Amino acid sequence: MAELIVVAAAGAAPGSLVEPVIGRADYFLFFDAGGAFVRAEANPHRDLSQGSGQLVARMLIEAGARAVLGGNVGPKAALALRGAGVSVSCPHEGPASEAVARFLAVERELPGA
Repeated sequence: MAELIVVAAAGAAPGSLVEPVIGRADYFLFFDAGGAFVRAEANPHRDLSQGSGQLVARMLIEAGARAVLGGNVGPKAALALRGAGVSVSCPHEGPASEAVARFLAVERELPGA
């Protein structure tokens, strides 16, 4: 499975702004380990009244995320992600592609690589 960096974003393009809350993001943008944009997926859990963070965590783990970037992640979602060996990097803001570049400048290897 590919090593993916996932960014919670307001839109489906790499230049979309990072969302402040991962569970409520409109989209998840997937980048490869080199920072190249791969795809966007709409968040099917964003409008739930509760539990969206945990469902998002499960979805991203199953999609092959090795790192998740956003403005903030709730404690239950963070626990699930970290328990699966996924790096949680918050807070980020600005364009998603720039958040990935900043992350890769600090993190030379993705967890589990």
